[in-house]
Amino acid sequence: MLRNNSIFLDGGVQLSRKNGTTWLGFSKYIFEIDMSTSWDATTNFTQKKIGRYGNSAMNANPPNMVRGALYRGLVDNRRLFTFGGSTFLANQSDPDWKAPASDDYSLWSYDTESMSWSQYDLTSAVPRRPNWGANAEAWSIGLAFYLNGQVDKGSSLAAYTMTEYVNGSLQNETSDRITYVQGMTIIDMTTQIARNVLTDSLGAPRVAGGLVHGSRFGKSKNGTLVAMGGMRSANQKTDTSRNGILIDFATVSLCDTFHETSVEWYNQSTTGDTPPPRIDFCTMPSIKYAKDNSSSNIYIYGGYDPVQSIMYDDVYVLSLPSFTWTKVYSGDSPRFGHTCHHATARHMMRIGGSLDADTYAIETTGKLPDLDTLTCDPQGGVALFDMSDCTWGSFYDTNASAYEIPAKVVEKIGGT
Repeated sequence: MLRNNSIFLDGGVQLSRKNGTTWLGFSKYIFEIDMSTSWDATTNFTQKKIGRYGNSAMNANPPNMVRGALYRGLVDNRRLFTFGGSTFLANQSDPDWKAPASDDYSLWSYDTESMSWSQYDLTSAVPRRPNWGANAEAWSIGLAFYLNGQVDKGSSLAAYTMTEYVNGSLQNETSDRITYVQGMTIIDMTTQIARNVLTDSLGAPRVAGGLVHGSRFGKSKNGTLVAMGGMRSANQKTDTSRNGILIDFATVSLCDTFHETSVEWYNQSTTGDTPPPRIDFCTMPSIKYAKDNSSSNIYIYGGYDPVQSIMYDDVYVLSLPSFTWTKVYSGDSPRFGHTCHHATARHMMRIGGSLDADTYAIETTGKLPDLDTLTCDPQGGVALFDMSDCTWGSFYDTNASAYEIPAKVVEKIGGT
């Protein structure tokens, strides 16, 4: 998440290998990357670590979470906000590991100037902490969105302490059980008050999809939300991270009524090079429109198909308002679970992600794979994608050229 001259990354899972020993566990920090000067990820890339230490009045530290959301907050405010997330269950040997905290506090803020944390009780709108939902932010109007998601043993204290008996016998089959979350949480970044709105018109709730706020797209002055991809329930007796149904990209869903009491979604068919269904991809809108204002573009990268166990290393562009997909890049280094951020108007910065399908859903199941078979990410997991030339590199240039619509996109939809 880009704020002022820094990109921030919250929580997650880290894999490291040193002196023949491999470690896989949760990250205890928010990472801050300085974007005020140029750097190369292979040579002089540095990052700052922000610890999670609450004040004595809270009687608690902010929880270490994975699969939550990080919001930049208000333009004229210095606070970042974290929402939701799940405790990493696959490695509990770390002395800082703690079971899921109370469901009361799903929202926390970090003041980048005073370096202090605050917590907010959202249980009236969010009774149980969600994770793996799609998130977006309309920072110009001070709203943050969290679409659907799931509750599991790592995210909710109630689920973590739950036991199930059948005919008097304790069952141990609930470790990978998930409960899909209905509705969309909308958080007012000014008041820290949340409301949960129905998403029935969107269809069954989903996890691990994409959500983008288009500030200048649509009929509303408040912009439009665009939801795509992810996985929904297959209506099995028990929902898990592997038995859902993937949502294809032949249709995306739009919402421009999120300010109203009755929130409605409508589906929009797409054309072109439709991406294969997947989850755990990243989405990012270009911050510049075409020179002739004929289109805006949303980029998606990577992801995973847990049904067929296929990982992806490709970039697709969805052009609005024609809703046309264009495939602009294909490689041979697939990953999933990464994040993407604006680095310059021309560059998308990719951070992290898993290079091994065996790590899929270990946050929920708690089942560690053979660590010696896992692949560590070079360059700290950081790379930059030129959204105009559609190439990857390691150099971040503060004086990068202006953004231009990729040639492949222009060939397909026209414009300049």
